[in-house]
Amino acid sequence: MSEPILEAFHLLADNEIKRTPALAPWMNLLQTGLEDAQPQETGEQYSLPVVEKHFIKTLSKGSGLLADIVSLSADRLSWGIPYAEHVGEPDMDELRDNYAFAPIIGSRKGNRSEPLPTPLYSSDQIYAGVVLQGPHINYPPHVHRAAEIYWTVAGHAEWQKGDEWSHHEPESVLLHEPGVRHATITNESPLLMLFAWVTNPESIPVIVRL
Repeated sequence: MSEPILEAFHLLADNEIKRTPALAPWMNLLQTGLEDAQPQETGEQYSLPVVEKHFIKTLSKGSGLLADIVSLSADRLSWGIPYAEHVGEPDMDELRDNYAFAPIIGSRKGNRSEPLPTPLYSSDQIYAGVVLQGPHINYPPHVHRAAEIYWTVAGHAEWQKGDEWSHHEPESVLLHEPGVRHATITNESPLLMLFAWVTNPESIPVIVRL
């Protein structure tokens, strides 16, 4: 492997296995997917108002390997907005105005945002990238078939997993197993994260209305 971004992801997985052995099965899946990843032409890059407002400033507050991975990718990322099917719902419109994701590694078949952000690397086994959530924003409870790992690069937030809530600071790691309901509420600062879906990478998130 001679791609610095992929090498950094590989090192992140190695470090996570040492730090949190219970995550080893998921990290092994991530590393297997990294071996499958191939560079691809990215084409036109898209940005969004929330990115222009918060991304660089928030990234500057990160440190260590997590911030390095985002920094290595930063000038090549293309950003998208999820949940077009929920346009017109007040809480989802607020989320869509203040949330963006940028795939680093993704399916060769593309993905389902608008506009379509192209991953830097193609893989049919994993889906990984960067997420930016603005301050005082509620990402409501949702589920998907993918096993998902989040790493907080900068900022802090309240996280729901099942029926439990917890607070997480920068450099935290969170695992959402397949089918587990989860949500994120930011406080006064934007939240910058890395994510990896290591099973069912083409899953579609479903908002849970209780």
